[in-house]
Amino acid sequence: MAYNYEVNSYYLHDYSWTEAMTWEDGLNSIRDGKEAVKFWKELKTEPDALRQIGELLEENQTLRGIYISTIDPEDFADDSEFEGSLTAFFDGLKRNRTLETLDLRRSKVGDVGAALIADCLETNTGVQHVDLQESNVTDVGAKDLARMLETNKTLRYLFLEENLILTDGCVALAESVYDNKTLFALSLRANRCSRLKHHAVTDVLKLNNTLRILSWPYWENIDNASPDDKFFPEFDAYLDEAVEKNTSIVEINYRKTDKASFTIKKNKELEEGRILKLIEDNDNKVAWMRCKLMVVGQGRAGKSATVRSLIGEKFDPNLDSTVGASLTQTRTTANDATWNKLSQEHKVDY
Repeated sequence: MAYNYEVNSYYLHDYSWTEAMTWEDGLNSIRDGKEAVKFWKELKTEPDALRQIGELLEENQTLRGIYISTIDPEDFADDSEFEGSLTAFFDGLKRNRTLETLDLRRSKVGDVGAALIADCLETNTGVQHVDLQESNVTDVGAKDLARMLETNKTLRYLFLEENLILTDGCVALAESVYDNKTLFALSLRANRCSRLKHHAVTDVLKLNNTLRILSWPYWENIDNASPDDKFFPEFDAYLDEAVEKNTSIVEINYRKTDKASFTIKKNKELEEGRILKLIEDNDNKVAWMRCKLMVVGQGRAGKSATVRSLIGEKFDPNLDSTVGASLTQTRTTANDATWNKLSQEHKVDY
């Protein structure tokens, strides 16, 4: 049994992605109940489209992933319109309970977007993956996201590679996950952090035993305080100490010592062993994670209305009586008791 822990393996997830060549195509795909929608990267931002997506997200029960890399402040009339459109988008996401992946890499949402995401994830309990690579996030946005990580219990992956985050932002993000027990991956690659503060990042390995992937920022040599021939031996020694008792980390990008590499290899093997043992302890079986629920009763007793209520649909006083039987597939998670109706693409053999 082989496992791939590379950071890139988590991008876009294993959804059935629908490519949208226009904003209208994407909006219609969301309306049609598609599982995941990826907007074409060459689209020019349409402020009203973001507002419409927000409105759809508020009521949507099927969308699990959305990828928009075309949000550019230059396409808006002014800063007020830019912030207003983003606010409408995230207001809808606040009330959504099915979206798991929010991929905005290269979108240029900046600190405004980072702040709105942080605010959104204080109440949203569905989003598990946020990608803000190359999105013009600075220390200001990084600190907003750090405050969110101190309380959020559902986010698993946070990618902030190649932004404009400097020392204060890197340190704030690192310190925010010292006690976080749910984040799976944190990537700060290609940002810039002072060598004098490297311990704040490496201390994540000392204090957090649930994080699986950690990607370093660039260790900036400010005022020649620590030249290469001095800094890297000290860093390597500190890394060895930090990783010595860590039992969770399975991937460190950029720089790692032989000792750290050995620990990572051991952790991978232990995790694979735990999974195998879990399967063996269950007689080579795993949970089916699904069941069938049949609602029966007298005609016009309200069976369809009850099912509609369970999956979050509004009461319809003019609903026609069901002829024969009606089949509906739903999904729920341990983090949210809401039942969400799946699209017709999900076929089930009853």
